[in-house]
Amino acid sequence: KGSITSEFLLPTQGAAAPYSVNAGSIDTVLEDDLSTDEGWTVGAPGDDATTGIWERVDPIGTGAQPDGALFGEFCFVTGQHPGGGDGANDIDGGQTTLTSPMYDLSGYNAGDLTFSYWRWYSNSAGASPNADVFIIDISDDGGATWTNLETVGPDGGQVNGGWFQNVFDPADFVSLTDSVMLRFIASDEGDGSLVEAAIDGLRVDAETCVDGSPDCPGDVNGSLSVDLADLNLVLASFGQTTDQGDTNGDGVVDLADLNTVLGAFGNTCE
Repeated sequence: KGSITSEFLLPTQGAAAPYSVNAGSIDTVLEDDLSTDEGWTVGAPGDDATTGIWERVDPIGTGAQPDGALFGEFCFVTGQHPGGGDGANDIDGGQTTLTSPMYDLSGYNAGDLTFSYWRWYSNSAGASPNADVFIIDISDDGGATWTNLETVGPDGGQVNGGWFQNVFDPADFVSLTDSVMLRFIASDEGDGSLVEAAIDGLRVDAETCVDGSPDCPGDVNGSLSVDLADLNLVLASFGQTTDQGDTNGDGVVDLADLNTVLGAFGNTCE
């Protein structure tokens, strides 16, 4: 049988439009496993729960509450279980609020940060199941105003206990200031039911890109050195409106970009 040979050109425009990959690193800005108290606050105006108030403990597991922290020794839960039935110290009578310390996220741009935390929520047992919600809000002004980040419940696949992670870009919700905070509001409103919540493992990561960064002028392909590949990329894009070879971020590859590469030629970036 004969064979069929097909030829493909990658990139489709050849050397005139080469592929590029941004090189960078992930740096941890914040990591809190709640093993030590970093300044969290329990209680807020409007709280009226009579039991199940937030506590930082090594939780005793029940049918609705985790058996131990997810990270480290402690986590925050809605009331340590004292023994007896599962509802001995669950949330009753209203809401209870947990507020984080303030986090300084100033100096970062939208898209730089990944914020995450792990949460546990159970509202599916008791006399009135699937009637309550777990509200998580974010603030950029030290708690003066709040924006809803997520609402868990009243039903769905994440209201039966179990740890779930929420990962988000804080810039999608608030400005990146030096006064960013989170708050977690769990409640049992109306007819009594078995409601428990928990929080653990907060983390903020920052992505640092080296492609075209001021610390590495002329390294337009992110290879951590300024060499012939960088020069060829600038020459191939010369005169075009593109970020391929644009060292100064003005949107056009021109003589200024060529001079930057030539001036740094042979340098190794750290």
